[in-house]
Amino acid sequence: PVALAGKVTVQVTGVVEPGDMLVTSGINGTLRSLAQGEDAPYGAILGQALTHEHDGKVLMMVFRR
Repeated sequence: PVALAGKVTVQVTGVVEPGDMLVTSGINGTLRSLAQGEDAPYGAILGQALTHEHDGKVLMMVFRR
């Protein structure tokens, strides 16, 4: 599925808390939380987590730039 804007459920790896910025991970088809103090390349942040999860599915708000 492709989401351009709005809320979407995505597969994540690692611990994700509400408010975390989500970026691509090294595992195909999954996202991960951007670590505190970590710089993300332009366009790498795909959205913001709306729910808590650990290695599962999380609801996120997609950013459109």
